[in-house]
Amino acid sequence: DDVCATIDPAEQDRYKYVVKFVKGLNIEASIAKVFGSESIFFTSDDAVQIYVGYVFIRDYPPDQFYRDNRINRIFEGTNEINRLLIPDTLIRRSMKGSIDLMTPIQNVLDGLKKGFSKTNGGGPLAEWIDQLECLKRLALYFSGVVVQKYMEKLKERQLLAMLIADFVIEIYAIQSGLQRALKIAKLKGKEESALAEQMCVVYLCEKTPQLLARARQALFNVAEGNEKEFESYEKALARIIQPKLAPTEALKEKIAARVLEKEGYVY
Repeated sequence: DDVCATIDPAEQDRYKYVVKFVKGLNIEASIAKVFGSESIFFTSDDAVQIYVGYVFIRDYPPDQFYRDNRINRIFEGTNEINRLLIPDTLIRRSMKGSIDLMTPIQNVLDGLKKGFSKTNGGGPLAEWIDQLECLKRLALYFSGVVVQKYMEKLKERQLLAMLIADFVIEIYAIQSGLQRALKIAKLKGKEESALAEQMCVVYLCEKTPQLLARARQALFNVAEGNEKEFESYEKALARIIQPKLAPTEALKEKIAARVLEKEGYVY
């Protein structure tokens, strides 16, 4: 609607501009589709676990909920196809010059030689925002290595391409969560934003080591038995990111208590 409002109504081909704009959001659309469908499927699967043997009885809510949500990972393009679209689109746009990937990748390579500076000087969630920036560096480094080594053959290495997609998806989700927590803090105060901040911290604590481990294993595969090559990757990973720790068990207890108190979704 905002885009349409900026286009002259008298323009005969005005909707072509809208279509062009929408096509520019295909990466975001794939991210939303994959992350949204897999999150809700995880939730519905947990509901099945809670209701155990009663789950497939029509009188219980998880029955229809689970059946309806299983289809989400299939329609509107399977999640596998959407994952492959993300790195493919990024690389094509980079080659056309519509986005610049080489500069941030080069910045990471320079940082490996000179060291990385803190990305956030202070304020709420500063150390976790810095952890997110480290994740971005990890994604850029991994993507740079893979693209440089395989170039056009990357289409044949779909597991590597899908890992690049998972980095993009998770980083997008984490950044969205952190930005929302900061917005709540700004508009409603620290007390109201506490739960959102706790959720972000737990998610980052759990996802960061998972993504790092996946990148490490993938780079071992990329090295194809070359010990010196893998050793260089190992050193780079150690410089790029060190997963932070937080009392996730205690934080989860606080989050669960708030949800139980409200008897529903908190936000």
